Amino acid sequence: MFGRNSYVGQPQSVGTWQGAPRRGMTGLQRRRGIARSLFGAALLFSVLPGTVLPASASVARNGHAGPLWQVAKSPDLAGRLVSVSCPGLSFCMTVGHTDNGAGIIELWQGKSWTSLPIPTFAKSVLPTGVSCPSVTSCIVVGQESQGGPMAMRYTRGAWHDFALPNLVGGFDGGLVGVSCAGLSWCMAVGSGLGDAKPYSEGFAYSYNGRTWSLSKVAQPKYGSLLDGAYCSALSPPSCVAVGLRFSEYPVGSPPPDAVPYTLIEEFNGNSWVRPSGPVLAGRLMGVSCLASGCLAVGINQVGRNQVGVALTKNTNGWTTGTPAQAYARDPLLSVSCELRTQCVAVGDDGHSNGVAILSWKEGWSSFRAPVVALPAGLVDVSCLSRTVARPFCVAVGFESNGLHGSMRTLVLRME
Repeated sequence: MFGRNSYVGQPQSVGTWQGAPRRGMTGLQRRRGIARSLFGAALLFSVLPGTVLPASASVARNGHAGPLWQVAKSPDLAGRLVSVSCPGLSFCMTVGHTDNGAGIIELWQGKSWTSLPIPTFAKSVLPTGVSCPSVTSCIVVGQESQGGPMAMRYTRGAWHDFALPNLVGGFDGGLVGVSCAGLSWCMAVGSGLGDAKPYSEGFAYSYNGRTWSLSKVAQPKYGSLLDGAYCSALSPPSCVAVGLRFSEYPVGSPPPDAVPYTLIEEFNGNSWVRPSGPVLAGRLMGVSCLASGCLAVGINQVGRNQVGVALTKNTNGWTTGTPAQAYARDPLLSVSCELRTQCVAVGDDGHSNGVAILSWKEGWSSFRAPVVALPAGLVDVSCLSRTVARPFCVAVGFESNGLHGSMRTLVLRME
């Protein structure tokens, strides 16, 4: 199973991580599996200046208020959607893959979702991330079937293939996430294995509207994986990338025994740096920002237990807050902070193996969840620009098609 924001292997304890990258595995193969099914949930947070998400909060299980989430009619393909971007009410693009590994690209143009044919030059490509800086243009990233990153641009129905600079050291890997702050500024992140080292290293590419360039990240000593990025249209542009880094390998132990810790890297327009702040056992999988701060979400490994975790950034830097554990006992996979002062995060439910949707205002409350075929999962979410008066979000993932555990694409919409 492959997801834009996924982790490989079941964490056994704080001291071991059975899913660390192994020599000989491509970036695509390393990210095909998620130890447990991604039973979807969506959480709605408020992120304001000085706000720190609480370690616990009361849950109002019967309060169904606010906008409704609905299952959107889509092409209903056999497979999974792993990334979505919505720059306007009448334009969204989502990407994913079929059960047999073929790419999926779907487009929303205000009335219905349609399946786009994969460009001829990209038949062997698995798309894993999409970012649309306008209602006429999108950047799609992923991995070549033979290994190596890829990027292409969609503009008014036409596709353009980019030639990416080669990774140094014989890297075998792919791009996972991309964020565009405008038509002339994007940052894509991914991970891969090189010839000289036994562990994975994260990497990034920047786009100036014409060409892509390697952007050297602040590489941890013992390797890293980068899962998601968010870029803002400041001058100069700034970005935040998240993922995991590995601790020092025990003497005589193979790389799979490496301990993973949350990783945050920030791009200031010139270089990448690792900011000070909390470091937790686990992995961050998605990040998004408001003018007042940022929210990064993922998984925190506490002994043998896994809980969803959120790290917030405000004027005081990065701090830790654990989302309502009654609903976020499992990984949070993606987040979008485009609803003015609010963020929407998607991830595991951990209760009914179905879709749960919560809001965070002055406490936790729940939205009425749509009926989906179980098991189901949400992998990514995109909410509309803060300049739009009414809320609009799209979450994508998968649901069961009832055929021996195989899945079909799933699109949910909130408005």
